[in-house]
Amino acid sequence: MSLSKVCDTKGVRFTQESIDAIDRINNRVDLANQLTGLLAFSPVVEIFGSKKSFSNYSRDIYEYHWEEFGDAMGSINPILKNRVWEEATYAAMSTTGGEREFWECVMEVSR
Repeated sequence: MSLSKVCDTKGVRFTQESIDAIDRINNRVDLANQLTGLLAFSPVVEIFGSKKSFSNYSRDIYEYHWEEFGDAMGSINPILKNRVWEEATYAAMSTTGGEREFWECVMEVSR
């Protein structure tokens, strides 16, 4: 969901500093999505990356560290949320009026 749908932007005139902050947030979201995709593909490469017998594939699938994999996948979103919160906090400290209200809303959403 877009931040503008959650945090009202109607009538808000964003300064260049806020526009730059929004760009940085969008870049971090894109990077987090790319990292998630790469991380999700890593078991496939590790398990099927070399020629083995079917029984070895089965064993590797069974013995794969799935819990650690799940923990790694689950850690991406909290890190992203914290980075968004940090960006919004800095932006809120340097803005006023509706622009500041927007950033305070982003801070709340990202906590």
